[in-house]
Amino acid sequence: MWLANTNDTRTYVVAGVASATSLTITPVYAGANVAGQSYFLQNPTAGLTTYYSAGTTTFTPGSTAVTGSGTSWNSGMIGSWIYGSNNPAVLYKIIAVGSPTTLTISPAYK
Repeated sequence: MWLANTNDTRTYVVAGVASATSLTITPVYAGANVAGQSYFLQNPTAGLTTYYSAGTTTFTPGSTAVTGSGTSWNSGMIGSWIYGSNNPAVLYKIIAVGSPTTLTISPAYK
């Protein structure tokens, strides 16, 4: 499952469940230490609707930049999710679209 704080752009993968009140996530939580925040969980293989799949992408480990070839990305994609076809269980949030062929994601690609 994916876990995200509704007030944050970062998304995390639930790596384990220790109890009814304790999860292990990856990557390491990068937000501010706060309590009482709203969150959501989403199953990455259910409930995702592909609305854009033209072209190819290049993800670079450790980078928040994604480059495309044959893509026509636009600002309407900000707030949407992207994942590499080699690992749909890891989801990245699109936080900026620099051009029809460049995106900024959060967190950095692993």
